[in-house]
Parts: sequence; structure tokens; C-alpha cells
Amino acid sequence: MVVTSVAGPNGFTTALVLTHGAKGDLSAGRLPLYAKAAAEAGVPCLRITLASRNPEERARIMQAVLLRAGTLSRALRGVRRWVLGGHSLGARAAARAALGINRRPRAQGGGDEGGQQLWGAGHRAVGLVLSSFPVHPPGKPELLHDKLLGALKLPLLFLRGTADPFSTPSGWEQLRSRIGSRDVERAAAQQRRLGARPVRSMASGGRRVCEVQGADHALRISGPRAMQEPVDRQLAAALTGFLKQRLKERGGARGAAAGVKDASEGSGGERRRRKRRRRLGAAAQGRASPAGAAAGRRI
Repeated sequence: MVVTSVAGPNGFTTALVLTHGAKGDLSAGRLPLYAKAAAEAGVPCLRITLASRNPEERARIMQAVLLRAGTLSRALRGVRRWVLGGHSLGARAAARAALGINRRPRAQGGGDEGGQQLWGAGHRAVGLVLSSFPVHPPGKPELLHDKLLGALKLPLLFLRGTADPFSTPSGWEQLRSRIGSRDVERAAAQQRRLGARPVRSMASGGRRVCEVQGADHALRISGPRAMQEPVDRQLAAALTGFLKQRLKERGGARGAAAGVKDASEGSGGERRRRKRRRRLGAAAQGRASPAGAAAGRRI
């Protein structure tokens, strides 16, 4: 296990936990890149090696690690809000672990002891990072792994390559339509000017996609290293932006107790309450000065 964090005072309440695909270990592929990007965003990152290739077993181990994370590193002592993630099989395991954590014990129906213990201790999953999520087995786009993602009510970040045999264009489009994600914002990458493959960024509510044209399952593109470097920067930027958004959410940087109150973050009811508080704040400031009203709307 490796923890990557920024130097400075303690008091982190949000952290990222990552694991690798079917092969390799905690240093495989883009995981070190993601860990560095998280630290630069002010979010400590815990990377773990899991020998099992069973996503359910991996999910249980991830939950067990989170239960004792505070004993592993001083940076994780106050963390109760977790962004879970992984590459390929690790992404599937992270999704299962997140679902188990956020299920209230009374709705659990038994079977997910680690998730119940985490819930009881005040831990919550507040986001999911899916690096090369295996949308379907290679050559079988009709066998979608969509049920798990459809059950999650969390902000999601997909990092994917268009040449990934585990995520063909037809399979990816089917997944997107089934989980309700739509392209509402498209930003052309600047990588063309740098000689790299184009990267497309998309966002829909709490679901974001960073898509690398021509990248394989490892998010690598063919060509010299100089072409890969700007793509890696774009992947890191996508993750940094996603994590910073989680920090902005209520409770993200104000202590573990506030984080516990945020168990329903992202739900429709919570968004409506948030909007109502903003309107009331804007109205109160507006009575004091026009400038105050404008500032209130920008909250």
C-alpha cells in the first residue's frame, strides 16, 4: 500500500483510493499518474495491490482497507469521504465497494458486512473514478456490465480510449444510454497542436468523460513518447478537476462530521435544498446591497 499526499497540515476529510487491473500492482499503468494528480488537487491517494481477480472479493478487501485506513497513514486519519477508483478490473471492484458502502444497513438485506461497518463508522463514497472500465468482454459488446453502474447514485469520471477492445464504440454508446449519461459539453483538446491524439472531454451533471482518440485499454497511444505526454496531462487534468469538485461539495473540506451529513450528496432532494439556501442567501444579501446579491448568485 502506498499513500501519496501533499506536505502540510493534517485534516484531510476526503481521499482517493485506487487499485489496478487484473495484472500488475499498485504501480501499474496510469495509477502513479493519478496519485500525483490527486495530491496536487489536495486529495491524499491510497493505492493498494490486490492479488484476487474476483471483483466481489476485491471489493470486500477494499472496504476492509478503508475501515483501517486511519491506522495506515496520518493523512487518512480524519477521512470519511472516499472517492473510489481503479483501472479495468479495479474499476469494477471499486464500483462494487462504493455501492456496498452507501447502502444503509437496514436496506442491505445482509451479505455486505464491510459496507455496513463503514456506514456505521460514518464513511461514505462520494465519487467514482473508472479508468478503462470494462464495458463488455472483448468481442461481445452485447454483454454489458451496466447494472452495477446503473445502481450507483454517485458522480462518475470515465477515463477511456476509443481503441479499447473492452469498450467498443457500440458498447460504450449502449452503456451511456442505459445509465442516462449524455454529452452536454464537448471541449476539443489542444493536443492536436502538440502532435498528440485528440482528447475529448464531456460532462453531464455529475458524470464526466475524458476520451482519448486511438488509445488502447492501457490508455496508451501509438507513436513516440512525446505524443503520450500531453495525453497523460489531459488525463491528470480531468482527474484533478473531478476531485476539486468533490472538495467543493458541502462537508468536503470542513471536517469529518460534516462529511457524514453529506451521505445523500448528489440526490435530487439535496440539490433542491442547496438551491433554496442559495436563493435565501442571495435575497438576504440583496437587501443589503446590489453587489451582495450578485455575489450570492455566484456561490
